[in-house]
Amino acid sequence: MASDRARTLGLYRSLLRVALQMPDDHRRALVVFRARSEFELHRALQQGSPEQAERWIDGEVYRDNLEHQAAHLSALSSRSLLIPVDLRRQRSSSSSSHSHSHTCTDPTHNHGPPSPSLQPSPEVDDRRKLIRAVAARKDGATRKATGTAQAQSKFMQGPEPSWLKKKKEVEGGLKAMGGS
Repeated sequence: MASDRARTLGLYRSLLRVALQMPDDHRRALVVFRARSEFELHRALQQGSPEQAERWIDGEVYRDNLEHQAAHLSALSSRSLLIPVDLRRQRSSSSSSHSHSHTCTDPTHNHGPPSPSLQPSPEVDDRRKLIRAVAARKDGATRKATGTAQAQSKFMQGPEPSWLKKKKEVEGGLKAMGGS
């Protein structure tokens, strides 16, 4: 009986040690929560029952999977996956976009020329949209600075909505009554 309890506590401690190896707090908290809840459920089982042996095996498999997952996630978190992009630089050609967006871990690996189906269409290319938006914002700022009339917004143009007319009529009626 004492060995069953010692084995259970050993498994619980090893799960907590693996939880500390997790690279982010959310995963760490999840593993600690699951280990604690399984440990609490395990206390209610009778010592030496076949269900208890199944729980030990499940716990050991879970611990092994978590060790593998922790090693993999730690390796991923230590590797830089972000690619620096200079948004101010204009793209000279479509082939240069392929050479700057190379995401393989081996920089000497050559994919060959990009196929036309892999190149982004002008509608989908987010970078082009961003450049156009920045240029439009700058153009709008220069128009304001020079005093040139901007194209008027179409917002709130057209016939006046009925609810707005009624509100003005009610306010006008209240002012007329209050002014007497």
